[in-house]
Amino acid sequence: MNPAGKIFFIACYVATCLIGAFPANAEDTYQAGISIVIGQVRTVTVDTQYADFQPTAPELIEGWTQVQTINAMVSANTHWEMTIRGSDEYWNAPWEKPVGDIFWSYDGSEYVPLTVDPAFVVNGSAVVDENYSIEFIVALDPLKDIPGDYSYPQIIVELNDQ
Repeated sequence: MNPAGKIFFIACYVATCLIGAFPANAEDTYQAGISIVIGQVRTVTVDTQYADFQPTAPELIEGWTQVQTINAMVSANTHWEMTIRGSDEYWNAPWEKPVGDIFWSYDGSEYVPLTVDPAFVVNGSAVVDENYSIEFIVALDPLKDIPGDYSYPQIIVELNDQ
């Protein structure tokens, strides 16, 4: 075989090997997956920091303030239960006004006294920015509720696992 034939033969052999190793229609396929862990999310936002009661003389004699409403905005990706409780047994007041003088109601239910123990308000499942209105009134006693500044530290609204 002449040298030109050897070069042609080697070139054909290399081309066959390369073509055999890499077919013209071969495609590389890559597969990837994504993994994500989403935990249970429950949030509640109360629309006001402070409910301001300013009882009038008739309210003091009648024994009740006007109704104040606090809105609780709930977002959750799972089931939840809303509870409400007070932070302290007594008000900051001229006398030991009990937490139970604050009454609350949800969705037209009967008014019940607030306590320092969690009380069930409402429950639900996954929601986004759903509003729940809780009404409050304060019991007044004209013989005990003497002039002065009255404040209650905190009304706590919580979301828990149902």
